[in-house]
Amino acid sequence: ILGVTIQSCNDHKIADKLTITDYHIMKQLIGNPRMEILEIGKNTSTSPRTVRRRLDKMSDRYHILEFTTLPNPHAMKGQIVFFLSVKVERAMYDDVLTKIFGRLHNHIILSLMTYDQEKETIGLNLASEDVFKIESMRSQIQSLKGVKEANVFLPIEIQYNERVIMKAIERQIKKIERNKAKQ
Repeated sequence: ILGVTIQSCNDHKIADKLTITDYHIMKQLIGNPRMEILEIGKNTSTSPRTVRRRLDKMSDRYHILEFTTLPNPHAMKGQIVFFLSVKVERAMYDDVLTKIFGRLHNHIILSLMTYDQEKETIGLNLASEDVFKIESMRSQIQSLKGVKEANVFLPIEIQYNERVIMKAIERQIKKIERNKAKQ
């Protein structure tokens, strides 16, 4: 699975460093996250070495690409996969995050997502062997100082909205092309 975070106009530091090639590479990966670098290069008219270098920058330096595996909840015998959304006081964000990991160290943490730039929300994909432990975890996190609320969501199926990601990439490509035309 490829998780793509497209920086909107809010983060010009990163958006200005991305090239049109970066966006074309992302488009290829959204369709097939396991695509070989050689194939990406062919499809984007880019050398494999450039593709590798751009992928490294996008994942390691800019942190906008994340390659991961998602567990299949149906194949996890005895485990319930769930999402825990935690709203926090901005000033307490780092402290709450540290405490969450301290409280949940005996549980399976599948992934961590901070999905806002204001550091007000923490999202965790977790697994537990029973529903009662899920509520126990939620209430433990809810009771932490600095936590406004903690909510649990049980996914039926996990999917990325590829259409939304592709539209965001297309917007960025058009923006780069317009800027090039002006120069």
